[in-house]
Amino acid sequence: MPGSLTPAGASKVYSRWLHRWQIPQRFSPPDWSIADLWIAARLWRCRIPAEQIQAVLRLASPGFPRGHSDPEDYLRRTLACAAQQPAHFPARLSASRPQP
Repeated sequence: MPGSLTPAGASKVYSRWLHRWQIPQRFSPPDWSIADLWIAARLWRCRIPAEQIQAVLRLASPGFPRGHSDPEDYLRRTLACAAQQPAHFPARLSASRPQP
């Protein structure tokens, strides 16, 4: 349940994917909205409930809500977009990009 997810637990999940995909090393500075989408899409494919994905983003995305005028709408839209991503996203995207 979202209430049982601690900020430390959310940060662990979020940072695990950031480091696995080397987002901070490859994109400086990272576009956190894109990182949020990639992480949300991956968690969605792992069948994590939407409420928990939103909690991860809310608690661990750097600087959240980052000036979003309606943070809950941002989370809803990010999750809706994540649910539409193909299974290879973002792995194929990163594989096709030349490494710096």
